[in-house]
Parts: sequence; structure tokens; C-alpha cells
Amino acid sequence: MLESLRDKANLLEHPAIAGVIRKAVHIRADLLDQLDGHLAGVAKKLNLATRAELKGLKRNIRELENQVQNLEHQLIHERERADLAEKALGDAARAAKKAALSDKAQQAKDTELAALRSELESKAQALAKHEAQAQAQQVAARRLEEEVAALKAAAEAAPVEKAAPRKNGKKKKADEPTADAEPESDEPSAEG
Repeated sequence: MLESLRDKANLLEHPAIAGVIRKAVHIRADLLDQLDGHLAGVAKKLNLATRAELKGLKRNIRELENQVQNLEHQLIHERERADLAEKALGDAARAAKKAALSDKAQQAKDTELAALRSELESKAQALAKHEAQAQAQQVAARRLEEEVAALKAAAEAAPVEKAAPRKNGKKKKADEPTADAEPESDEPSAEG
């Protein structure tokens, strides 16, 4: 058994066989390139997305998802800050009510309260803006995911032509492959 393995290894090292294997690999790669080019042309004519476009869409979806996560994180942070500002505002209001301060001190507190209210309102507006942006990006991401899924389904549903087998095993002259016909391969395609 060891000798048969050595013979096979020696056979693969033979220059003629190695050359044939190299040629087969190059021919397969060339055919796949031609097929990809042809499919890209057909996809463009039929207004469908190509593999490169699908990769770009997936990349955009990932980027949008990352942006949504960042915005959600910022939103949480801004909510915490708004809660703290609101608590500070409440504390300041209670302190102002309890203490009988002079008019100047009361005016200073009122100014401080107005500043805190203004800050709170601006934070609330920023928060609302971030929430709206996050929602818009989530909707856009969902639409892109649906479009990618529809394109995948359309690509999988595309008909594939197969030659019907002959009963007697004889080939008619019309059934012989031509030079421009693509050879069939038992190897799995690069799409899967």
C-alpha cells in the first residue's frame, strides 16, 4: 500500500502530468472569469445586481448597522445626561422653594434654573434628533436587507438549462459540443 502511494506521488510529480494539472486549473479559472463576465452583462441587461454590487450592499448594511449601534449608544448616554440634568433641575427647584433667599439670590437661582431648563431642552432636542436618525438608518438597513434577500431569491430561482440524456448513448451531430459552448462541470460552482 505504501508503494502504491509512492507511485501516485511520483506520478503527480511527473512534469507532463503536473503541466496537465496546471493547464486544467488555468482553463477552469478562465472559464469562471468568462462566466462571471457573461453573468454580469446579463445581470446589467436585466437590471439585476451583480456579485460585486451585492457585496457592496452587504458592506453598506454592516456600516449602517454599526452606525445605528453607535447612535443607540450615544442616545443612551444623552438620556443619562438628560436625566442627571433633570434631577439637578428638580433639586435646584426644591432647594429654591425651601430656602427663603433674598431677591438677588432668588434671581441667581432663577437664572441658573433657566440655564438648566435651556440645557435640558437642547439635550431633549438633540436626543430626539438622534432617535430620528437611528430610526431612519434602521429602516434603510431593513430595506437593504430585504433587497439583498430578494436578489438572492431571484438568483437562486433563475432557470438552469441541462441537456437531456440520449436513450442509445449515441450522440447526433447536432449534440456534439461546439468550440464556443461552455463545458459542463461536476465541480460545485463558486456561488454557493
